[in-house]
Amino acid sequence: MLILKFDTAVALDKITLGYIVGDADITVMAYNGAASLGSLFNGQTSAANVTSAVNAQGGWSLIKNIGDGGSTQATETAPLERSVGNDGNVVASWWVIGAYNSGFGGTAISNSDSLADYVKVLSVATKDVNTTPPRNTVAEPVSLALAGVALLGVAGTRRRRKG
Repeated sequence: MLILKFDTAVALDKITLGYIVGDADITVMAYNGAASLGSLFNGQTSAANVTSAVNAQGGWSLIKNIGDGGSTQATETAPLERSVGNDGNVVASWWVIGAYNSGFGGTAISNSDSLADYVKVLSVATKDVNTTPPRNTVAEPVSLALAGVALLGVAGTRRRRKG
């Protein structure tokens, strides 16, 4: 299992596999619970221990079970890119990428041809899901009016000094 921790919440978009042996069925999960996970994975050295930790801690969401079925081999020179399927634009700072695990639920992978899933993750990509446009905190007409009043004040001060 690969555990990813980002400084801020991100929406995972794509996973690029750099190497596959036989099969590459993977499960992608995100954490949106309230508890701090800093110590949850400390000392967890096997996939079974990490799976137990994930199951014991609420707040995890299955994003997608991604099946490869062994139809395409990925190599260092020809990586295989897979969409995470994060259509709900889930954002999280903790993500888990691991071998396909039906114990987390979701749709079963029909083309899963073996239980021997060996992959090397070459990269992950995130996407921007911020749909809120930036706020304009000062309206332009008000700014122009203030600048105009300031110029009139400067002009009035200069006239008094001359006269």
